[in-house]
Amino acid sequence: MTEKISEQVTEALQENLDEKITRAVEMAMEVKVKESAADAVTGMKNAATEIETTTRTYAAAVSRPSATQEKRTTPTLELKRIEAKEGLKELRILINIGEGAEDLKGKANVMVTEILNTRLEKLKTTTTSQKHKFVRSKMLANGGLIVETNTKEAATWICEIDDDLWKVAMGRGITKKPRTWTILVEFVPITFNFESSKERYSSCITELAELNECNPKEIESLHWAKNPDKRHANQEVAYMIIKLNNLRTANEWITKGVRITGSIHRARKSHNEPIRCNKCQGFGHVIAECLGSQRPRCEECTEEHNTRDCKLGPNDKRTCYNCK
Repeated sequence: MTEKISEQVTEALQENLDEKITRAVEMAMEVKVKESAADAVTGMKNAATEIETTTRTYAAAVSRPSATQEKRTTPTLELKRIEAKEGLKELRILINIGEGAEDLKGKANVMVTEILNTRLEKLKTTTTSQKHKFVRSKMLANGGLIVETNTKEAATWICEIDDDLWKVAMGRGITKKPRTWTILVEFVPITFNFESSKERYSSCITELAELNECNPKEIESLHWAKNPDKRHANQEVAYMIIKLNNLRTANEWITKGVRITGSIHRARKSHNEPIRCNKCQGFGHVIAECLGSQRPRCEECTEEHNTRDCKLGPNDKRTCYNCK
């Protein structure tokens, strides 16, 4: 009798234990699901915040790696890298070394920096400008010189120095070359024909500056992305390339668009075209590096012959080998 009671008690305790274990497992699963859902919501909120706060500036325009890049980094890290690179460029000034500046040629970069700082002292007329100086320089193979300032304010101050005063202080043959930022404006009416004459070119720059509320001197140049002679008969719009010497203006135009002839046109950073082989039409190499096994491809008709041997006429249809 005692053994039977003991067995019943054991069974009751076992059933109660099973219920507790089952309940604990269910509670653990509920907690896990809630935590996963919370993590997902947090991730979505962070992604939305990052998208909202990402500005399509000149630096951010190239923050995403292309599809052909082998090494990929997160957009945030890539953006920081590009912003740091753009910030470093703001400290640098390109100087042309011509006739009359032989005393700088052949000297070590440290000595060149000291010479330029000595001459720069002649231009420091205010308390603020006393802090401005060059910290390093590098002579380029083409005869130019890149100098780096200690602050962005110093670079801006040096760029705004009158050219005549600069020549007097620095000497003959040392001239500043403004840094430019290139943007590509889409679908511009070809009636905006700035290339027709010098007078028309100047008036178009003035008109562009007035419509977009900037200084005409900030616009270095205008030109069409494609030669106007290669347009088809019914073409009405084309892409235009604008070079600006003001980073803030370039960023504003990329972000807000560019006003031209009464309408707003989308603008973006102008990327350099990728290297393309004129023999096989492949990317990443030139003819001299093209493998001998690669057959020639015509860039006009995609047939297996050199482009120079193509028989297509001016009015015949062209086909891109990489796009077909």
